[in-house]
Amino acid sequence: MRAEARDLAVRTALPDLERALAGPGAAVLCAPPGTGKTTLVPLALAEGGARVLVAEPRRIAARAAARRMAWLLGERVGGRVGFTVRGERVVSRGTVVEVVTTGVLLQRLQRDQELPGVDVVWLGTAAGRGPGGGGDGDGPPGGGRMGSPGRDGAPAARHASGPRAARARRVGGAAGAGRADR
Repeated sequence: MRAEARDLAVRTALPDLERALAGPGAAVLCAPPGTGKTTLVPLALAEGGARVLVAEPRRIAARAAARRMAWLLGERVGGRVGFTVRGERVVSRGTVVEVVTTGVLLQRLQRDQELPGVDVVWLGTAAGRGPGGGGDGDGPPGGGRMGSPGRDGAPAARHASGPRAARARRVGGAAGAGRADR
């Protein structure tokens, strides 16, 4: 991975995030923009052996996130990192991080709620926006963030439950192990 990724602030929260995702339920990661939530976290989870599905609200954001992650790995999109948006899919057998639009994610969930072959669903949101606020509609009612960064301003990860709290969710596994409560 490129040196630029090693300096991103979210790295300090990765151990807590991985511990939170080790069991059933969900985890929330709150960090300021530009700390690596969208790009570094999915790559770190994939390094740990997870197949990660990253949901972005818009096609341009999905493509950009996939390009950035592939660049950080020194690869082209379609290798370990790919994307699927309406009308375009760039993935391969070796893809372990797939960035999709929320619409594509919803279609897949309608086909099969188990999301076979997916270990973690990583949802991104527009900070400070909620339904009706011009964001992606995934935030809390009335907008705002779920939680806040740690005392020192560093990213904070914590275990959470409930449909509005889920930002990353581990799914699948043998005999339901690691499955989020529904």
